[in-house]
Amino acid sequence: LALADLWERVHQKTGVTREEICGPSRMRRISAARAMLCALARREGIMAVDVAEQLGRSRSAVVHLAKKIDRMENDRV
Repeated sequence: LALADLWERVHQKTGVTREEICGPSRMRRISAARAMLCALARREGIMAVDVAEQLGRSRSAVVHLAKKIDRMENDRV
């Protein structure tokens, strides 16, 4: 999947818009959608630097968000 497809997937699942995800908000529903996008992109092999550029965040922030989702999923098991 391309990054554009992931944006749409996250929007359909969460109702959070691309503008909200790229914005500065730290509201839980928005930051969760942002983390979901990062995790999905990582699983699809999309480079963190490319996601970071789209989000207006650092590469390390994207990696951190993706790992956060991975940890949450591992805790559920």
